[in-house]
Amino acid sequence: MANAVTKNKAADVAVFDTSMFEADAGAGNQNVGSEDLALPFLKLLSGLDSLLDTHETARKGDIYNTVTGTVVSGKDGLSVIPCAYQRVFIQWVPRGAGTGAPMNVYKPNDPAMPKTERSKEDNKTTLSAVTVTTSKKLTSTTL
Repeated sequence: MANAVTKNKAADVAVFDTSMFEADAGAGNQNVGSEDLALPFLKLLSGLDSLLDTHETARKGDIYNTVTGTVVSGKDGLSVIPCAYQRVFIQWVPRGAGTGAPMNVYKPNDPAMPKTERSKEDNKTTLSAVTVTTSKKLTSTTL
């Protein structure tokens, strides 16, 4: 009878109760600070960069990591592996007129994206006419 076929018995599925994790919500993040969440930027140091005055090993043409504070020789270079790319158009409120956060983010060819104009005085690209409504005062301002 060594070659006999056995039938599997029906197995009950355990019920998963998510409420047992509610007491631990947010736990494990007590020691996370802003320096842990900082986005790293690679900065190519130019001759007028103030970092050249403060960082002992930095030279013009070197590459500076803004999070770790390390400097890589421009002659040695470094390898960068792009992991993702997202093309978006960010609408910012003019300096001093808001929180500093983006006002809107548009995808390419988004019909809701406002038209822009380049100023002949300062060569800046600005929106043709945008109305910003603040929810606290319920007033609108044209930028």
